[in-house]
Amino acid sequence: MKSNQIVLRRNFLNWEWYDESKMVHMFIHLLLLANDRKGEWRDIPIKRGQAITSRRRLLIETGMAEATIRSCFAKLEKSNAITLSPVSLYTTVTVCNYDVYSENQPLKDSHFIVLRRRFLQWEWYDNSKMVHLFIHLLLSASDRDDKWRGMPVKRGEVITSQRRLVVDTGISEVTIRSCLTKLKKMKEITMSPIGIYTVITICNYEKYAMPVKRKVR
Repeated sequence: MKSNQIVLRRNFLNWEWYDESKMVHMFIHLLLLANDRKGEWRDIPIKRGQAITSRRRLLIETGMAEATIRSCFAKLEKSNAITLSPVSLYTTVTVCNYDVYSENQPLKDSHFIVLRRRFLQWEWYDNSKMVHLFIHLLLSASDRDDKWRGMPVKRGEVITSQRRLVVDTGISEVTIRSCLTKLKKMKEITMSPIGIYTVITICNYEKYAMPVKRKVR
């Protein structure tokens, strides 16, 4: 059975391939495809953390060219993020550290977001840069009401700039502007200038966020 959701911790921002949008997109896609328990598909056994797919199928699902998919697979294998095993007309992809991203893994003190499998149907899912930037904003958003350089930051907000987003994601400034415009049009975010920065608010942050811990009286 495929997992209904995965967990991404904020330290994913430091992943070695994080400045490549297609790598971020492909890895998240494989995490969302992976099964959370052993089972079978067309009489092929599947273990927890595995997905059975094909490059052609991934092309349709992600919008990436087949050559790009091959390149992503090679990099992910080399960095020990996945292993690949051919099985008939398909490929078994094993996510090497699947438990790190599993909803069943104990979560103690790390900021994280929950990404549900229906994210695969997001209207911009076939655009790797849109996926990357939106995930980046979710991971960067404050999980509590706080302050940054004396400026108030509410839960679900991030104070940043286009230049900072370029540095953090590796996406060009022109593309950042285009992606932000699309996200605003979709009502995924709102933006408000504050000094030389911009406050970006995730409109539906609670759909992705860890629950707020209530104080026991």
